[in-house]
Amino acid sequence: SFDHFHSLQYSTWLYLLGNELWRQNGDEAVTARVFCLNRALNAVDLFHAVSMPEIFLLNHALGTVLGNSTYGNRLVVSQNVTVGRVGIDRPTIGDNVVLYPGAKVTGRATIGDNAVLSVHEFAGRNWHLQGSKRIMLDDITGGIDELGVLLAGHKKNAYWYGSQLSIEEARKLVQYNSATSLQVTVAVLAGMVWAMENPRRGIIEPDEMDFERPLAVAMPYLGKVVGEYTGWTPLYQRGELFAEDLDTADPWQFKNVRVI
Repeated sequence: SFDHFHSLQYSTWLYLLGNELWRQNGDEAVTARVFCLNRALNAVDLFHAVSMPEIFLLNHALGTVLGNSTYGNRLVVSQNVTVGRVGIDRPTIGDNVVLYPGAKVTGRATIGDNAVLSVHEFAGRNWHLQGSKRIMLDDITGGIDELGVLLAGHKKNAYWYGSQLSIEEARKLVQYNSATSLQVTVAVLAGMVWAMENPRRGIIEPDEMDFERPLAVAMPYLGKVVGEYTGWTPLYQRGELFAEDLDTADPWQFKNVRVI
């Protein structure tokens, strides 16, 4: 039976109530209050406009944030889970997925069917990798991959130069590839072509190769290639929550970039 003192039941009921009211009449004044009540009482951030699957379980989801994403059926969510977009990119989660405490699924991440997402599950296996792996092919339904190099620490701060390739472009260029696989393997292809054309150069460092020929081989497979300056530095929003040992005089020092 329903018990409003049971946070698992009450948090789910408040979401369903707000979602139903929103779908019926779009009354933001009422549904926003229901959302805030759920967040205040149960610490669950689940907006009424988010489309949850037909079957799902909020398993004591204290501190959990579930944003607009594609959710598969029979979803189980535990505490301190984050699912949400990065920019315009939103995650896709398949059927029969369990998100254990601390799981984070953001951006254009894709989780297939019958999956468990948890670092604790990995630790429980004594840090042994899963015995089987699956190559994601049709699971990737949209989005782009940005692969490039960031040149930082000069007078203009930082400059990014790289490839912006969509999954649709990648599949059109080379069947069965993703944007990432094509961006990576075309560099190998370009290196092989250059080596065959320069058989007497022997073993050399990449910096000793001319860049024009490898780029000419790779360019048709890279989609949009862009270069942009940015004012961002590793000091952005640093030290706001807690004190850090930072070099504020020189933002691009290695101590400001490394993760300890």
